[in-house]
Amino acid sequence: MSKHEEIIVDFINKNPQYKRYKLRENFIKTLINQEYVNDCTEDESGKFLSKKDTYKLYSEGIGLFNYIPDAYFIDEKNRTLHLLEVDGTSGTSKAKLSRMIDLWWFTDNEAWFLELTSISVHTEAISHIDDAAFYELSIKQIYKNIKKERNQNGYAY
Repeated sequence: MSKHEEIIVDFINKNPQYKRYKLRENFIKTLINQEYVNDCTEDESGKFLSKKDTYKLYSEGIGLFNYIPDAYFIDEKNRTLHLLEVDGTSGTSKAKLSRMIDLWWFTDNEAWFLELTSISVHTEAISHIDDAAFYELSIKQIYKNIKKERNQNGYAY
């Protein structure tokens, strides 16, 4: 078993509420159950959607992000999605962080929080990114994208 895998297994053994597989499916089911209990989902015309159509709607939205953590915990009571990421030699890549921010936008749109626990393979140092930090990262990403687009189009910034 690799060091990466050992850290994940050890973390899950200490935190048994964390799971490894089917994040999208389980999170969608959680959202549907809460949404359906609270106020039901409507389409553009105001017609209530069936659970099947609601599942399809959420599947399309959640399918937009392409990020699978090493483990996760769906905390329904506190409306928080906890992620675990075990980083290798280079830390979290910009691409992976961008996908995490996409996931944050999705969870934020559903009035959920997103928190990340990151563990280094080499030092086993643990760091946390909470929902507020994801917000700050997303704003920085938006600003960077706007600046890049303006530079490409020849606008002074």
